[in-house]
Amino acid sequence: MVTQLTPNVGRVLIEVEKEDTKTSGGLFIPASVDMGGIKKGRVHAVGTPRKVNGDVTSLELLVNDRVLVDPLGGVKVKVDGTEFILMRMEDVLAKVN
Repeated sequence: MVTQLTPNVGRVLIEVEKEDTKTSGGLFIPASVDMGGIKKGRVHAVGTPRKVNGDVTSLELLVNDRVLVDPLGGVKVKVDGTEFILMRMEDVLAKVN
């Protein structure tokens, strides 16, 4: 079903990576605790490029790129137990190389 989700112009669909639930000291963090902050993810789908003044902008992100995103940005979508964030391409904080 996820493959049927195609972002609109200038948007990306990002699959949020699972966070570690165990600290380096061996303590387990319950799922009910929201640590907030920046999340890591992988670009799952990319919408068509946006037009600015009639010119098509280049795609800055491609499918499978690893990125950092603000979990409060975009729209959260959960499909088949997998968490995604649908957001504008310019709202992605950074690309991880």
